[in-house]
Amino acid sequence: MSIEYEVKKNGFIVYADAGNAISTEDIIKFENSIIADNNVKPGYNSLLDWTQVSRLDIIKDDVTSIIKILIKDRKNVHGRKIAIVARPSVTAELTRLVDSVSEGNKNVNLIFFNDVMTAKIWLGIN
Repeated sequence: MSIEYEVKKNGFIVYADAGNAISTEDIIKFENSIIADNNVKPGYNSLLDWTQVSRLDIIKDDVTSIIKILIKDRKNVHGRKIAIVARPSVTAELTRLVDSVSEGNKNVNLIFFNDVMTAKIWLGIN
């Protein structure tokens, strides 16, 4: 399943959603699309609505590859926020995967949420 996204707020917010399952390839394709998209501005924040996702096809080694892509993104400036909204079971799995990787991007604040409204408040959007 692919991750679809839309650029809003003059290029400073990326809204994305996904279907039933997310694979490493889906995330890598999504992140590379954002990097190449000239409509996305440096310092953008992301709201990833993954409430429909029930299965992750991602392993620990894949998380390191994804983080390397985030690091190479020149639009990632200090303080960037990524809000991922997902079911509790998916949130728990994502947290476990991210916590298992010691290498990280200090420019990105990544937080998992159970509802979209709380994520929007954290991002400062309506």
